[in-house]
Amino acid sequence: MKQFIALAIGAIAPLTLVGCGAPDFQDEAQKEQIYEAYVCRETLQASESRKSTYASEAATHVLADEQASQTDKKTALEVSMAGMGHKEGYSGPPLTTSPDGESCYGWVWEKYFESRRQGDEYDTFTWQDAEDAGVIEHNN
Repeated sequence: MKQFIALAIGAIAPLTLVGCGAPDFQDEAQKEQIYEAYVCRETLQASESRKSTYASEAATHVLADEQASQTDKKTALEVSMAGMGHKEGYSGPPLTTSPDGESCYGWVWEKYFESRRQGDEYDTFTWQDAEDAGVIEHNN
């Protein structure tokens, strides 16, 4: 599990790289790691009303996924019910991508990130997107 997403993304400290030319990801693993930091930063900086939707989006993704495990589907159903106000007796995962408010981890984060990772946004994510968001810095 990618605990504490990029380690709270180094407390959201930008990664600084020195080089010349137009930078690009070294490989798919680096792209995924930087994209994960990018999405985490976005969720941490979101408005409270937006933050309240992440659990529902994660649950919806799992419920629609034919390959999701029965355990994940059960958790997703519990999260969905809690999101609709049925919280009495709820003992599922925290209904947030950031239980501590400083880093991204937990069931909701993992499933939310998985849904984002599978979308078109990841395919078109560039080094420049990461720089523009302040996730990385490039110094010439």
